[in-house]
Amino acid sequence: MFARAGTAIGAGIAAVANLVGPARIVVSGEGLSAYDLFEPHIRASFQRQAFGAAAECPLSIRPLPFEEWARGAAAVSIKALVAS
Repeated sequence: MFARAGTAIGAGIAAVANLVGPARIVVSGEGLSAYDLFEPHIRASFQRQAFGAAAECPLSIRPLPFEEWARGAAAVSIKALVAS
């Protein structure tokens, strides 16, 4: 299960990286506590699927506490309200 999920996540990250061409990819979220079970499959799938500049893009891990998620949601809401 973890191998299949990690492969799918890695392919998804690679697809977005191929389209956008970011300088860095940061993996974060609630499932990060199980990341060590997914990581080899995510990285292998990403390396198989990514091409060009996206293939050189580093994957970083960054756990975010709930307060940072809430702050980000508030900033997006305020920006949407002001931009209207």
